[in-house]
Amino acid sequence: MQRVLRIVMVAGLAVYIVSWALGFFGRYPTERVAVLSIGVAAVAIALEMFGQALFPQWNRDWWKPPQGKPATLRCGQLSTLGASIFFGALGLTFISYDELPELLGGVAMVAGIIGFGLMCVGKSLDKRRAESNKLNEKSLPIKESQQKRPGRVDGVIEEERVKKEGGGS
Repeated sequence: MQRVLRIVMVAGLAVYIVSWALGFFGRYPTERVAVLSIGVAAVAIALEMFGQALFPQWNRDWWKPPQGKPATLRCGQLSTLGASIFFGALGLTFISYDELPELLGGVAMVAGIIGFGLMCVGKSLDKRRAESNKLNEKSLPIKESQQKRPGRVDGVIEEERVKKEGGGS
């Protein structure tokens, strides 16, 4: 399902680029198609984020790290739910941009603001959770750390280094 939603996103963005180019260079009235295609892409993003928030088997995205550093922080449920509300409100506004009454436009704007707020709060909670996990791993004894994270050899390597240096018991 994620693959289908990503194909819809890419198709929506491709249609937008083509309609924008036709409108810009060919002077064709394609603004409605461009706005509709961006709306479809945003709704597909919202549905994918909603699926990531609800279904644990779906792959969650990573928060973008600072330049030159590897990604170490996965998006949590609250942040992906906030992003889905934000992109859903944005996409539905674009899809119905001519026919949307003022009241529903205001409701969509409020929903987008709430979604953005949830996304920001979720990101700070994700960062806090990652920092807490790092602190907990450092404070655990080596053997507990290995049990907590199977497949890692850091603890074994560290234990062997301490024994070689004569610092271990």
